[in-house]
This record gives sequence, structure tokens and C-alpha cells, in this order.
Amino acid sequence: MTPAGKLTTLHNFDYTDGWPQGVGLLQAANGSFYGTTVYGGAYGQGTAFEITASGIFTSVHSFCANSGCPDGTGPNGLTRGADGNLYGTTYGGGQTNDCSAGETSGTFFLPNPQFVVTK
Repeated sequence: MTPAGKLTTLHNFDYTDGWPQGVGLLQAANGSFYGTTVYGGAYGQGTAFEITASGIFTSVHSFCANSGCPDGTGPNGLTRGADGNLYGTTYGGGQTNDCSAGETSGTFFLPNPQFVVTK
């Protein structure tokens, strides 16, 4: 959106590439914007994505890619660390069980330069 209020739509999500539901964006040093979606993607459990200011959209990871979702489900957004990397957390998935609820407890992740979410 320009300071004068002119809105330009750069991408329309269609659930196959994510469902944003209020998760914000961060701009990286390369000028691209990065974000996560809570739902959608290849496995329905959220995505991490990159979009350029000109609107080139790239889905960089679909969460819950493996049995048991060790990479997490439902990412909460991203933050920039002091080292310049973008980090995030998920509200579910991972490999640690919450014994009281019988559910997994989430993950802390770093999208690496090849855009593969690692633990």
C-alpha cells in the first residue's frame, strides 16, 4: 500500500499455498518478504513462504511433511535473530510429547538458505 492509500494485491492464497490467518511478514536483507501461514499447504498444516516486492511468490516449506510431523504444525510467524537469520516456532508437531495433554509440543525452526525448514 502506498502512503496515499493505493492498494496493490501481490498474491492471492488458495489454501494449496497456505492460509495466512493474521500471521505477519518480515522483510529480509535481500528485499524479499517472508512469512508463514497457520493452515494450508501440501499437508494442510501451514507453510513458510517468500514473496518479492514485485509479487513473485515461492512456497518454501509445507509443514508436517513427514509422518508424526517432526517439523511442526501451525507455524506462529517469524522473527529476525541478531545473526540476521529468520526463526520461527510452531504450536504443534515436533518430537516431544506433552504428557498431560497427550499432544506434541511444537518446534523451533530456521529456514536455511535452501529454504528447507530444519530443527
